[in-house]
Amino acid sequence: MSASKRAAEALGIEEGAPAIRRQRTTYREDHSPISTSVSWFAGDLAAVAPLLLTTGRIVQGTTQYVEEQTGRGIVATYVEHAAGAASDDAAGELGVPEGSPVLLSRNRFIDGDGAVIEYGESTAQPDHWIFYEYSIEDGE
Repeated sequence: MSASKRAAEALGIEEGAPAIRRQRTTYREDHSPISTSVSWFAGDLAAVAPLLLTTGRIVQGTTQYVEEQTGRGIVATYVEHAAGAASDDAAGELGVPEGSPVLLSRNRFIDGDGAVIEYGESTAQPDHWIFYEYSIEDGE
């Protein structure tokens, strides 16, 4: 689909350029939604990483899959969080009224050349803790 302005800026492509958009919603054990996210990739990855175009789960994760297909590994991740209000789309996915308090996040996965491989935005319900594990190998 066409890259949104914010996704295009993050990915270093023109607004409206072809892009890959993947969306997922995660659920608690009782099947109530706790978070929803959208990941964006430059459209040229479709030719070398076709699983990005499928709706199924990519078992090893999208960034690991892209590395396997392209050799472009992640060397840095930048994450931003802010308290905010649920947009119409996020509210619909989370089953809450539009404008409900939520945690908003944006992330960028950066390769060794400083290019953004994946740009993501997520919205989480209150009382849902976000956990990221980072590890750095010696000598890298």
